[in-house]
Amino acid sequence: MGQADDDEVRQTGPDDREIAGEHGAHERGLPYPGRRASNPSRAPGTVSAVALLQLKIDSTDARVRLALGGELDIASAPELEAELARVETGGPPPVIVFDLRDLEFVDSTGLRVLVSADARAREEGRRVVIVRGPEAVHRIFSVTRLDERLEIADDLEGLSA
Repeated sequence: MGQADDDEVRQTGPDDREIAGEHGAHERGLPYPGRRASNPSRAPGTVSAVALLQLKIDSTDARVRLALGGELDIASAPELEAELARVETGGPPPVIVFDLRDLEFVDSTGLRVLVSADARAREEGRRVVIVRGPEAVHRIFSVTRLDERLEIADDLEGLSA
């Protein structure tokens, strides 16, 4: 029960590959948003890297933890929404934890995904807990006053179902 039943690592990237890992974990690079894209403000022929969203999922009977890294924005939010739909289908867990400790950036679209997940959980008598991200990420929760509405924890220690 205390041990992870399912570990999964997903990273958006420039190709669509799947690599088997230990204990059933796997990594898959998805075709967006990690492609190198042209930037109209740059000289023709130059490219800039688009930031990646890293998503690691692990679960127990009591909770599912989605550890996010990189950027959660308009380009990557659909991937998180798809994973949430998969997690919530067929007996959603009592607690969903969004671990933002490795997240570098979140925009309003990313916030919408988190707030929507929280609203669904409350309607169904479940919890969403957000593990505080770096100051730059947490600042948007403070400015929008979502830190007053959402359950935010400093770390994973002490989280109970």
